[in-house]
Amino acid sequence: MRRPAMQPILSCLFEKQQSTVIPGKSPIHRPSKWRPLLAFLLTLGLPATMEARTVVIHLEDSTVFAGFAGESSPRMSMPAVVGRSRSMGPMIGMNQKQVYVGNEALAKQSTLNITYIVQNGVLKDYDGFEKILHHIFYNALKVEPEDSEVLIALSPESTSQNRERIIQILFETFNTQAAYVSWDPVLSLYAAQRTSGIVIQQGASYYRVTSIYEGYMQKSVRAGSGSDIVSSIKEVISALSTGQRASVISSVLITGMKVTDADSIYEKFVSVAAGDSKPVQLNFSPPPESSWRGGSILSALSTFADMWVTKDEYDESGPSIVHRKCN
Repeated sequence: MRRPAMQPILSCLFEKQQSTVIPGKSPIHRPSKWRPLLAFLLTLGLPATMEARTVVIHLEDSTVFAGFAGESSPRMSMPAVVGRSRSMGPMIGMNQKQVYVGNEALAKQSTLNITYIVQNGVLKDYDGFEKILHHIFYNALKVEPEDSEVLIALSPESTSQNRERIIQILFETFNTQAAYVSWDPVLSLYAAQRTSGIVIQQGASYYRVTSIYEGYMQKSVRAGSGSDIVSSIKEVISALSTGQRASVISSVLITGMKVTDADSIYEKFVSVAAGDSKPVQLNFSPPPESSWRGGSILSALSTFADMWVTKDEYDESGPSIVHRKCN
């Protein structure tokens, strides 16, 4: 099946980009005006009837963000952890749960076995993932998943099995109406009003460098925070084709959960990528929410309606459909 063209779908998001160049300084990206409909969605949110239908979740190594499509920020965030009671037998107290999630799990960690469900970008605990989804739907957002569409943002390290199991859980456990699984660097770039560029994400213990061309991820390299980020940048850029290179390296977004020195990272990128003109440094604030915001923007578009994996499509093709319909 031919991949759907993301560029036309996303082109309605962005008008001509503007940047200001100050002598001796890096170009500063200044967002142009949002189109009226998108501005309305982001500043005022969506009607309650639509809030109950489209849920956006970003699953990161340490944190889960969740909220509704079209809103400017997530409704909630929580540690991506589950805690299981060390006393799972019949002697467990009548008022003691067997499984806790998020902050409640960390508050009781002295009596629980704590597990971070995502490790190095890979979802390792599917049962824990189900428990966190249950908490998000029924306790945090108070929506009925069977009446909802759900977009989930994952890291590029996620495996094919991760993507298939996630879509399977959404349809078979929670009976969602429709689902979509996307890559978090791509969504971060959408939040910065671009569809092509380099995204550099900084976490607590890692860097990730990702190239994106016309809405599709090309190559992603993750390395420990103590490693040389320049080598990762070189690896990602060298994988671009001649036709992609100029468009992709013209701008860079530095974002993530633990951005500590964006200017230094930008200068390292420039030392590798700069040609006739200096790449534009894109900005999004707050950085940890950029992937969630991109998912909120994308899933609120009327043109995105055909991108969803529907229940009928899932029933016909099974979990493997995630590889054909989700970028």
